[in-house]
Amino acid sequence: MANVWIIKSPMNTARYEGAGAGTANEALSFGGDVAGTTSSITEQYSLSADLWTAKNNMNTARERVAGCGTVSSALSFGGDLTGSEALTAVTEQWDGTNWTAKNNMNTARRFLGGTGTAADGLSFGGRLTSITATGVTERWDGTNWTVKTSMNTARYGLGGAGDASDTFVFGGATAGVIGAVCSRYDGAGNSWTTKTSMSNNTFDMGSAGTAASALAFGGESQVTRTELYDGVGNAWSSENPLNHGRNCDGAGSSTSALSFGGVITGPTISAITEAFGTGPTINRINSANPIEIDLGGTAASSFTNTYGLLSADSAGTALTSISVGVSGDPFVSGGAAVLGSFTTAPTTDTQFQVRTSDPSSPTSGQ
Repeated sequence: MANVWIIKSPMNTARYEGAGAGTANEALSFGGDVAGTTSSITEQYSLSADLWTAKNNMNTARERVAGCGTVSSALSFGGDLTGSEALTAVTEQWDGTNWTAKNNMNTARRFLGGTGTAADGLSFGGRLTSITATGVTERWDGTNWTVKTSMNTARYGLGGAGDASDTFVFGGATAGVIGAVCSRYDGAGNSWTTKTSMSNNTFDMGSAGTAASALAFGGESQVTRTELYDGVGNAWSSENPLNHGRNCDGAGSSTSALSFGGVITGPTISAITEAFGTGPTINRINSANPIEIDLGGTAASSFTNTYGLLSADSAGTALTSISVGVSGDPFVSGGAAVLGSFTTAPTTDTQFQVRTSDPSSPTSGQ
C-alpha cells in the first residue's frame, strides 16, 4: 500500500508560519499568523481522536517561529513579534501544560529551522533584516544556547529533520532566491556537509523525519509536492502529494507525518490538517477506465450518500476537470476537488463513477 495524505479534522484556529513538534499521533502547533495578527495560540492534536484541543498559549506571540520536541516537552524559539521584522531571540519551554520563558538565543532571527528535543535542540539558519539570510547555528543544552559552526549556505524558510547531533537541512531562500540546497550537520564533529539537492526549489515547507529519512511537503506558492530523502543513498524521490497545497507546518516521521495550517490560495489562511501514512491503493483513472464502486444501495427514496475526489497528477498539479456522479444523476464538473451529494434512490446495482478529462493522468481516489 502506498503512503498517501489523508484529510483530518482541521485546527480550531486557521494560521500559518507557526511551528510544530511531536509525532503524527500526538502533535503540538504553536504561534503563527492569524489573519494578519501575530499569535501565541497553542493546540494539541490526537490522531486517535482526530481532534485538536486548545492549550495554554505561549507567553510571547510570534510568527515565523521554530520549534522541536514532543507534546509533553517542547521548545519554541526565535521568530517575528509583529510580522514586520521585529526579530526576537525569545525561547520558551512547554511542559505539557504551560510555557515557561528560558534563556534567549544569541542571534534573533525569523524563518529559522529547528530540530531535537526540549533538552537538546538545534536552531539553524533564518532571516535577519530585509532579505538577509544567516547560516547561524546554535545548540540548546536545556539551559543555554551555544553558537556552533554556521551552515555552508546561509538561508531562511528552510526545512529540517533529525536531532541536535544529526540534522538534515533542505531548501529555503538566499537573498530572495529560492533554492534546493541540502546539508547535514554532525553534532559530534560540529561540521556541516553538503548533500544532494532537492528535486525542486522549495521555500517555507513542512518537514518531518530524521537525517537518515526526511520528508519535505508543501511550500510557498501552494505547491502540493512531497519529497522523501534517503540519507543512506543520499537521494531524493517523489511521494504522493498533499491534497491541499500550502506552506504548512509539520511533525512526525518520513512514513507517518502530519501537516497543518498554511495559506491555500491568495490570502486565504487554512486550518487544514492532513496525515501521511499507509492508505488506499493509488489507482490510475482515466475516461476510458473509470473506477466503479458498488454502493450496495437501497430502494428507499430517502437514501442520501456523499462523494468526494481530490485529484492530481504525479507532479502534484491539479487536473483541469473532474466529473463525478452516479447513474440517474447529472454529472458535476469542477476543478481539482469535487465534493457533493446525490439523492437519487439507488438500486442494488447502482455504481459510483469517477472520470477524469485526461486519460494519461494518474489520480488518487478513496
